[in-house]
Amino acid sequence: MPESQIYIPYRKGFSVKIRYLNPNWGVLHICSGNNIALQVNIRSHENTLALNSLINGVWGTQEKPTGFPFDVNQEIFLSLGAGADGFYLSAGIIGSVVTFTYKYAYRLPETQGLYQIYTNYANLEDFTILPHDSELIGQSIQSELETSNKLSLTDNLESEPAYLEFSDINSYKFYEVNVDGVEIITRYGRIGTSGQTSRQTYSTPEKARIGACKKLNEKLQKGYVPAIIGNRPPRPPRSLDIAQFIRLAWKPIVTDGDSSLLSSKFSGLPWLAKDEPWPNCPICGRFMQLFFQLNMNELPEPVRFEFGNGLLQMFYCCNWGCEGEVQSAVVSYGRTADLNKNLLIRLVQPNGEASTAPIPLTLSDYFPAKTIVDWQQ
Repeated sequence: MPESQIYIPYRKGFSVKIRYLNPNWGVLHICSGNNIALQVNIRSHENTLALNSLINGVWGTQEKPTGFPFDVNQEIFLSLGAGADGFYLSAGIIGSVVTFTYKYAYRLPETQGLYQIYTNYANLEDFTILPHDSELIGQSIQSELETSNKLSLTDNLESEPAYLEFSDINSYKFYEVNVDGVEIITRYGRIGTSGQTSRQTYSTPEKARIGACKKLNEKLQKGYVPAIIGNRPPRPPRSLDIAQFIRLAWKPIVTDGDSSLLSSKFSGLPWLAKDEPWPNCPICGRFMQLFFQLNMNELPEPVRFEFGNGLLQMFYCCNWGCEGEVQSAVVSYGRTADLNKNLLIRLVQPNGEASTAPIPLTLSDYFPAKTIVDWQQ
């Protein structure tokens, strides 16, 4: 069965129940930042759960409580709640009243914030957000949740809105979700403003709570983070002067056909040194297409020699079936770019005798040549 994921906000005091379609295997993670507060490996064939935490890149001591009433031929459920001093787990066979409960003590010191939970080999249609006092997660979990000073996410949405913010160089916005009975009230907009409000009605309060969590999940996946209203001041309006970004640009004027080996061109014959082989694709080994060749001496006067002397050439593999190979590399400002290995960009100096070899016959779909004869500003 292909893996699937559920990704929802998870707070202390919040409870979930998930049905696992593959009773022999299942994995559930509860994450806090880069740490895994709890990993659950379901091992039906051993009637046990394997529990552990990954803190600062280091796995802790595994706990393997036994006695869970599993059956490798029947679907099972796993219910999980975050109590005052640990995670409480309850599991059993779907339809059976026999369950087994176990407490896993918190290993992360920061247990008050928002968790993220995801799982695989699960039925996404049977994912349930449990009420605060649900009996499905066992009496021990229920008592812990009742004594906890933290409201569950579903209850909290009815008494206090869930508030998220997103801020980067281009965005400065908030997203707020509240549940009122069968209605979800969403408020969103620029931080420091009242924003816009939308309402959506569901058939039951439970479906409204689930819908609200899905909305929060979508925002969390886009980079929103939990925040407190009013902690961040409104961003003053910016007067953007685009003059600093204005640069002169030139459009190439072309004629059909090829010219000399030293001319600026799209496609056609490139300048190659005598006896130099035609560039091959490092991935598939076949000949590559010349995309362009720019003679630096023929560039417009303002940018002539700005990039050096010689011929700037770009070859690219256009062969059918060659998917290339992509490598990520840091470019600048911490951003990454995908570098294709099935291309060649180089600056060559046309010194000495040039090759007179024709375009390889195997390049049957070679692009028609166009010579750059001038530049239009």
